[in-house]
Amino acid sequence: MDETGSLHVSWAQGYSGGKIHHIDEDILCFVCGNNVKFVNTANKKEEIFSCPGNGITALATHPGRKMFAIASSSLNPDIYICQYPSMNIVKTLTGGASVEYSNLAFSATESYLVSSSGIPDFAVTVWDWSTETAVANYQIEAESEVASLSFNPLNWHEICVCGPTKVYVLSLEKCNQIYMIDAREVKLPECEVDISNEEFEFRYVTQSSDQPEIFLSSKARLVGPNATSFKAPYQRKPIVEPTAHTWSSKGLLYIGCSRGELLSVQTETANATAILSGSKDKILVGEAVEEMFSTLLCNSLGLFCGGTDGVLRKVVIDKNGVKITKEYEGSSAICAASFSAPNFNDYVFSTSSGAVCVYNVKIGNCRPIFEIHSKQFVGAGFTDGGNVCMSCREDGMVEIWESEFGTFISKLMIDAQATSFDVCPSHPLAAVGTKSGYVYHIDVTQPETPRVIHCQYMHKGPVDFLQYTPLGTQLVCCSREERHVFVINSNPGSKFQCMGFIDCFGTISGISRMQHSDEKTHFAVVVLPTVELKADQEESSAGCSTSDRLVIFSVPNNESLFTADQFGTPIKNFKDSFINRLTFDLTIPLESAVISGIDSHYHVFAVGLEDRKMLQFQFPIVQDDSTSIHNPSLEMDGHQMREAVLSMSPAGQWILSYSPDGNLVIRSEKSPSAKIIVKCHSYLSGGVAFALWSPDSQRILSCGKGDSSFVSYSWNLTPKGRIEMSKAVEYGRNQDMILRAIAEKEEGVLNAVPTINTLETDALTTTWHQQQLDVATEKENLEYETLKNHLRISIDQMRQTIADMMTENSARPEIEQLNQEEYNLDVEQQTLLQEMEEKRVQEVREQIEFENLAERYLKYVMQKEFWDDMVVKGRAVKAFNSTTFVTNYATKEILQSDLALLNKVSRIRAAEIEELKARKEIVERSTGQAMADEEEEEEDGASGSDHQLSLHGSVGPKYGANNELFYSQFDMHTREEKINQILFLKDAIHRIKVAFNKEFANVYQNKEQEIARAKEKNIRIREIMEDLAMDAAYVKEPTMSVNEKPEKIFTVTDDEVTVERVLSLEQQKQFDEEKRQEEARQEAAKKDNKRERGLQDMMGGVLEVKKEDILKQDLPVPEFGEKLESEMTEEEKKLMKEFEKKQKDLLEEREKFRKNLENELKKLQQAVIDGMVSFDEQLLLLYNRKVKTEMVINQEESKILRLISAILIDDEICTQELQLNVMSRLTLERKEIISNNEVEIGAMVEEYREMYDSILAEDKLLDRAFKRDFSDVPLALVDSLYKLFKRRPRNIKTHAATNQANNFNPFSLESKSQTSLAIGARNLPTLESTEATLSALKELDDMSHAPEGVDDIVWQRLCLSRRTKMESELRVKSHAASLAELTRYLQRLQDDVSQASNELDDLAKQQNKLSDDRMRNSLNLEIQFLLKQGQVEVDTGEFVPEYRDSILLHRPVVEDLNATIKGLGEQKVAAMTECKDFKKGIHQLEWEHKRMIMQMDDLHNKARHIQMLKLAKDLQLYLSDDNHQARQAKQMHTLEETLALQEKHLKKNTEEKQKIIRELDRAIRHKESENTSLSHETEELHVSVSERKNIDDVNAAERAKHTADSRLRGIVQRRKLVDLAKAQAQEVAVLRAEVERLRMKTFPALVQIER
Repeated sequence: MDETGSLHVSWAQGYSGGKIHHIDEDILCFVCGNNVKFVNTANKKEEIFSCPGNGITALATHPGRKMFAIASSSLNPDIYICQYPSMNIVKTLTGGASVEYSNLAFSATESYLVSSSGIPDFAVTVWDWSTETAVANYQIEAESEVASLSFNPLNWHEICVCGPTKVYVLSLEKCNQIYMIDAREVKLPECEVDISNEEFEFRYVTQSSDQPEIFLSSKARLVGPNATSFKAPYQRKPIVEPTAHTWSSKGLLYIGCSRGELLSVQTETANATAILSGSKDKILVGEAVEEMFSTLLCNSLGLFCGGTDGVLRKVVIDKNGVKITKEYEGSSAICAASFSAPNFNDYVFSTSSGAVCVYNVKIGNCRPIFEIHSKQFVGAGFTDGGNVCMSCREDGMVEIWESEFGTFISKLMIDAQATSFDVCPSHPLAAVGTKSGYVYHIDVTQPETPRVIHCQYMHKGPVDFLQYTPLGTQLVCCSREERHVFVINSNPGSKFQCMGFIDCFGTISGISRMQHSDEKTHFAVVVLPTVELKADQEESSAGCSTSDRLVIFSVPNNESLFTADQFGTPIKNFKDSFINRLTFDLTIPLESAVISGIDSHYHVFAVGLEDRKMLQFQFPIVQDDSTSIHNPSLEMDGHQMREAVLSMSPAGQWILSYSPDGNLVIRSEKSPSAKIIVKCHSYLSGGVAFALWSPDSQRILSCGKGDSSFVSYSWNLTPKGRIEMSKAVEYGRNQDMILRAIAEKEEGVLNAVPTINTLETDALTTTWHQQQLDVATEKENLEYETLKNHLRISIDQMRQTIADMMTENSARPEIEQLNQEEYNLDVEQQTLLQEMEEKRVQEVREQIEFENLAERYLKYVMQKEFWDDMVVKGRAVKAFNSTTFVTNYATKEILQSDLALLNKVSRIRAAEIEELKARKEIVERSTGQAMADEEEEEEDGASGSDHQLSLHGSVGPKYGANNELFYSQFDMHTREEKINQILFLKDAIHRIKVAFNKEFANVYQNKEQEIARAKEKNIRIREIMEDLAMDAAYVKEPTMSVNEKPEKIFTVTDDEVTVERVLSLEQQKQFDEEKRQEEARQEAAKKDNKRERGLQDMMGGVLEVKKEDILKQDLPVPEFGEKLESEMTEEEKKLMKEFEKKQKDLLEEREKFRKNLENELKKLQQAVIDGMVSFDEQLLLLYNRKVKTEMVINQEESKILRLISAILIDDEICTQELQLNVMSRLTLERKEIISNNEVEIGAMVEEYREMYDSILAEDKLLDRAFKRDFSDVPLALVDSLYKLFKRRPRNIKTHAATNQANNFNPFSLESKSQTSLAIGARNLPTLESTEATLSALKELDDMSHAPEGVDDIVWQRLCLSRRTKMESELRVKSHAASLAELTRYLQRLQDDVSQASNELDDLAKQQNKLSDDRMRNSLNLEIQFLLKQGQVEVDTGEFVPEYRDSILLHRPVVEDLNATIKGLGEQKVAAMTECKDFKKGIHQLEWEHKRMIMQMDDLHNKARHIQMLKLAKDLQLYLSDDNHQARQAKQMHTLEETLALQEKHLKKNTEEKQKIIRELDRAIRHKESENTSLSHETEELHVSVSERKNIDDVNAAERAKHTADSRLRGIVQRRKLVDLAKAQAQEVAVLRAEVERLRMKTFPALVQIER
């Protein structure tokens, strides 16, 4: 196939929502399948670059250098650096990842590229792509996903690595050719959690001040480098989830998070500051919402963020707060964004729906670049002779494209989920199959306005396959969930009627077509056979094990051949002879098959399912039953993944295959071993979903399964390939002529078909096949109605006859009866139904048995754990007359290993005690007998004291917990002693429980005896109550409850079973046998019993007659008892008197017996009550004993807990010591590595410094040699030449100046220069700046700059010397920068060594402190004391008293101190009383003194008032005139005249004011008219001013350059004038103060006279 040619991408469409990048100001690029697509946002021009690998996993661009980088998808993938627009691969980077690259990013200023790799590397690699080498590598935390990474645009030394849970700031350090990465993890803040929705666990923890400080990791027993980062579950709180990041113009790192948080990170310290963090945000405008930071970019106007809500927001941060404004609102989520470089004027973003839009930040408008759906493809096809192609996506979106250049024409949405798609070759039609089983027919006569014209309901499941015949006359559809292949007439005039169907007898897994002639179209269907096979097929396939089946049939292209005679059944199932149906069984399961040619055989190419190989078969054109199984005739290598599909070219020359591995494989039909492989889609995204040939075979369309790409491939043909292609083109032309002839027959029909609404198709509820079944059934019912009725009557008669026979049979003797099976007419069906029901019953029985088995196992475990293994079963004893109950202690049998361990510890402790005694005896003998007695007394006292202190923490010895082997609480210093003490305490607790259980057993036995006595008494009570004719039902028997008799739980009584009991066969047999025996016993009892009959006749049924029975009998009344006394005889009267006397005696005897019974009843009842009360009192004593026992057990368990806590602390200290040792070892190793690097770098610095000194000396020699080199020049010109020699070109701008009004780039040259100084960027002189500086010398080398009198030779010598000097200076500057960088790196290494030394010192201090803590923990023991009430003088806290700062004192010390305090207090009270009385007199004298002083002040004030009183004229007249009334009348007259005069003036003024008001009204009306005219003039002037303002704004930038100096001078002048005004104002204020002082000197002073 290589001789034919190769394929190249002609165009590609589609966008999957991935990252988008700018490579130029108007050039946008993104990944499209296995290609990189470049789109010009201005003119919509598109370019394609095909990746040489198997796919693209990452893309990055460098707009400054017009370069882009792609990472291929393969094992050991490569990174390709390409140049735009030449599309040449300039560099290839290898060896950075094992499986995949996840992200790429270029450095803005240097030739560096950073990449991140995924599984299994998880590494960040920095490349110098100019040399194709990896300069540094950093291993991030395992399984940490990297979502994005980028260089700091202002400082290439800083790299941000951002993931969903972690963010790192990497600092890339360079020292000559040595690179090192220093990583700093950003500590992300915690999320603000709503307390109302969270559950918090309260923990009260008391930490003693003398306990050692233990690491949390040591408490978790963790040791290692990562142990220090361990957090307990209650400390783990959710942190913010970063989603995007960007760099600011100040070198800050901004991180946007999923819940609307915005973080600012200082890269030097990696400290994060929350700018937006929920309700506490300082937001001036707008609001923060969740998922608003899907994308985050920065320009000079602020931060632009796009969210999942489709809103583009601008965030402006200043010192006052945060302003959030909505710039654009869309309907789909924003998933990627990029700013146009280098102006950052256009914000390009993409949405989840596949649209890419550009938003101009200056003018605020948004326009779409393109809008392509992003769902997966289900199919494609060509129409209009191959000039137009169509595609369909899974959500029902049908798109129409121009096939040569891929120009989008139109689209149509079908409101259904699509599963298949095909285009009609002859008519402008397309068919869409949906998941719900519908087939939609689309008219594309006008490609700009497609429409749906018909809908059919064909399948109950999804329509998986749709294929038109090559002539477009029929449409074949089928589903994997059904076995039928339906043939639909695709001519519009037939209204798309279904012509019939083919039954494939199995699940359809693939179908393909092939046109051998104009008469028929052959189809090959891959079928998985089912159990529903025909009888002849079962017989032919008997004894063989087929794995797959291939069905081949042909459909006539002439619709007139489809007549009713061609159907085998009324439901329109085609006859095998009509469609030439052939069925072939295969030994190899297939995925897809296609017919490549027909001669004497069918030539079929197929793809195997298991080995995925390409297979070639030859099948006979006539069904041959002799060969049941067919094997392939040829095998070839196929695809690497399953689900491969085959397709034949229209001319039948080539075979196309595709699969999820992403490869298109093209083979020649004549030589299939040769092939062309095209890597069109990545297998990571699902590979190829669909591929097809164009009608002339010159183009191949490929649809990606997961990357939403639609790619068109064209041929690059060789001479031989052109010959083959000419045949295909000629075939295509002939076929096009045939198709056009077919289309002309239906011309105009499509335009007459109305458009339908896709939402109304749900009315179709019955499939075509079901409709045919209903019609056939109805027709059959009408045709055979009489016969069916006759059969029903016959069946009813037969049923009645059989029923009568069964009734007669049941009346026959048993030996003559027939079995029920004899009357069953359909034994097989009954057996089948019985088997089915039995199977269901068996399944239910097995399920129930498993459930019962689980319950029984649970019961077994619980019974064994809590009952069988218990030596003493847990039970309770309840009181008779109260709710009091007491439980015992359920105890298990002590294991032999525990007993052996206890005995071992006891022997060790006994040996220790004996050893201590022996030591004491040796000491006593050595100190002498004189001191022996004192020592003995002290020893006895000490021994008694130790013994008392060891048991002072509980009252266990009183309850059977005494043990002389106990350790003293002051002597348990070692771990072994504490463990031994725990064993002794556990044994003591066991003995306490055993002692209590003995008392409990006695009480329990007493209750059983009391119940037995009560039951005996109750029997007699009931008898007495029956004799007294009283109701004995209320007498209740005392019983044991379930808690008292827990063994009752294991016995299930009949009253506890609330459901119907189902018995097994064995249980049913046993139950029937017991029932039969009971019936036999009852029958035997009913027979004649001589013993009972004799006892009844002779003794009345009893052997002994009791007295109470005699008393119950009445005396028989004589026969004459009813006669009157006058009618009786004497004898009768005498007998009557005797009867009355006996009757009276009997009554007296009965009354006496009743009283005796009542007394006995009371005694018995009281005895029962007294017994119960006595037991309740005994139980109450046991209850008190239980409470005290619980107290003792809790005290002993408290000791155990304290000992366990001490042991745990010892273990934690040991773990922490191991951790400190590990940290010390790691720090020491790191210090050694850094020290070795320091030595190497130090030697390098010294060597480089010597080189720098030599270069600097050479540079100075050039300066000194100037006059020597120009000694032949006159001295008058030497100075001028020297000045020119020292002259250097001005600062060179390496980039063209841009229009600042349209430049929003925060990383422009001005920003970089200012920010680089602010952040201390360390940029070395670049080759570009050096070349620019040297090239600027050409202007200075021009002869026009030469002074007068200098000839050309001297000037050239000067220029050469200056250039040499310039190069030397640049070399010196470069070496100086390199030396400074080396020095900084060396200093950093020294700082690291110092830091490591400090860390080692800190670890040593921690180890020493830990040793002290261990010693303190072993010596400073925690002792348990048992104190009485009133002896605790510590304040109770919230829960328990805090004894941390408390001391223990003897009681007499406190009592003596209280007595002393009381005496001193009484003395103080007496002294205070005496002082109080004395001070009372002093206070009285002080009060008298104050009163007299106040009186004196009052008198002084009165005298001063009299002295200062002024005699006015009115006062003098008042004193001199005696007629006061005349004077008052005169004053009144004067006031009345004044009032009249004022009223006159008021009236006059009122008239004048009214006149003025009238004049003002006239003026107002005049002004209003003037204002109306002025408003019109104002509007015109406003328009003029706006136009002039716009003109002025355009020219403002130019004018600002010329007016800057004048404005500066104006500002300086104004500043001077303001200062002068302030000075003069200050002088005026001083002069005013002086004037006021002088004026005050002239005022008279009134001197107060004091007396």
